[in-house]
Amino acid sequence: MTGFSAQSEIYLFGILAGVGSFLMSWLLTPLTIKIAFKYDFLDYPNERKVHHEATPRIGGMAVVLAFVIGELVFWHGNPPLGYGVLITVLLFFLAMLFDDKYDLPAVLKFVVQIGAALAVVLMGVKIGVVTLWGGRYAVFPQWLGVGISVLWLVLLSNAINLIDGLNGLSSGISAIVLIFASIITFGKGIFSVGLDSLLLAGAVLGFLPYNFPDAKTFIGDCGAQTLGFIIGILSIVGTFKSTAGIMFIGFLLLLFLPVEDTLSAWFRRLAAGQHPFTADRKHLHHKLLDWGLTPKQVVLLMYCATIVLGIIAILLMGWAA
Repeated sequence: MTGFSAQSEIYLFGILAGVGSFLMSWLLTPLTIKIAFKYDFLDYPNERKVHHEATPRIGGMAVVLAFVIGELVFWHGNPPLGYGVLITVLLFFLAMLFDDKYDLPAVLKFVVQIGAALAVVLMGVKIGVVTLWGGRYAVFPQWLGVGISVLWLVLLSNAINLIDGLNGLSSGISAIVLIFASIITFGKGIFSVGLDSLLLAGAVLGFLPYNFPDAKTFIGDCGAQTLGFIIGILSIVGTFKSTAGIMFIGFLLLLFLPVEDTLSAWFRRLAAGQHPFTADRKHLHHKLLDWGLTPKQVVLLMYCATIVLGIIAILLMGWAA
C-alpha cells in the first residue's frame, strides 16, 4: 500500500503538471482569440444571451490542446487513456469546432456524440463491474455496460455545454469538479485518474481568467462539449478502477448541478412536445438571474454549491472507505 509520503509526492507531481497545463492554456488562449476574430468564430448576441457584443467562442481550443499536449509530455508519450481515446477526443473537438463555425443541426451533433462515446467505450472505457458493500459485486451484461457508458458520456458532454450560459460558469464548475475528483481518486489509490484530473483542471484554470466576467472569450461547444466528454471518460475510468461502487455516487455528487440541469431541460422540453435539444431560457442560471442576482453572483453561488457537493463527496468516500 502506498504510504502517505509517497502518495503526497505523487499528488505534488500532479499539481506541478497542472501548473504546466495552466501556463500552456493561459498562453494559448490569446492566440485562440486572434483566430476567432480572423476566421469569424464569434458568438453574436440574441434575445437568449446575456452578452451584448460579438465575442470569440473557441477558447476551448486552448483547454483541449493544453490537456492533450500535457498528456503526451506528462506521461512521456504513454498516456494511460491510450492514443485511441486521445485521437477520438481530438476528432470530437474538431467536430464541435465545426459546430461553433456553422451551428450544426442538433440531430447531427447528437449522432457525433453517440459515435464518439461508442468509439471510446469499445476501446474499453466502460462500466462492466461495480463492487458493492460486503464484498458483493454486480456484473453488467455487455449490452447494458455499453449502453450505460455511452449514455453517461453523451449526458456529460451536453451537461457541461448546457450549463455554459454565463461567463466562467461551465469552466469554473468543471475546474472545481476536477480538483475534487483528483482528491477522491488519489484517496482511493487511482493515481492515473487523479493526475489526469489535475492536468485537465490546470488547463481549464489557465483559460478561466479570459472567461470570467467580463469575458474576452467563450469556451464554445468545442470546449464545453469536449470538456464534458473528457470528464465523463475520467469518471468512468475512475469508477471501474475503484474497489467500491460508492465511487460513482461520489462522481454523481460532484456533477449534480450540470447533470440535474440537463436532465430537467430534456424532460421539460419533451413534456412540452419539443425536441430535447431545443434552446430555451429556463436553465438554473437563468432562473437565478430572474430572481434578481447579477451574472457574477450566480456564477459564484454555483461555484460555492459545487464546492459544498465536493466536500460531501469527500466525506462520503471517507465514510465508505
